[in-house]
Amino acid sequence: MAANQANSTKRKMPSKRQIHSFWMDKIWEIPDRLHTCWGCGFDTITQRCHILARAEGGDDNPENLVILCKRCHLDQESMCMSETGRKNFIALLKDGALFMGKRIADYKHILEVNGEITTT
Repeated sequence: MAANQANSTKRKMPSKRQIHSFWMDKIWEIPDRLHTCWGCGFDTITQRCHILARAEGGDDNPENLVILCKRCHLDQESMCMSETGRKNFIALLKDGALFMGKRIADYKHILEVNGEITTT
């Protein structure tokens, strides 16, 4: 019976379409297709990715989610580990910088060189 209770409280994440709709009027340019990574611009399998991880208090609302491929998701996770990294990621997101074929890894590297974030 405990297993049934655990399943009934399973979290419900927004769909990629809901995330896309939320960000459409808030960012400079957004890919029209749901299978296009917002980080690198490639048409591939994408994932719903938290800006602030759930383990750090982030929620499953569309404003805390972006659509990325697996590789960009890994880069984004390490970039957003610090408060400064998250702020820069959100600023890049709103400026549309992530949607111009630039990789998140490029921005992560710049932040590392400037000493704004560290990677482990």
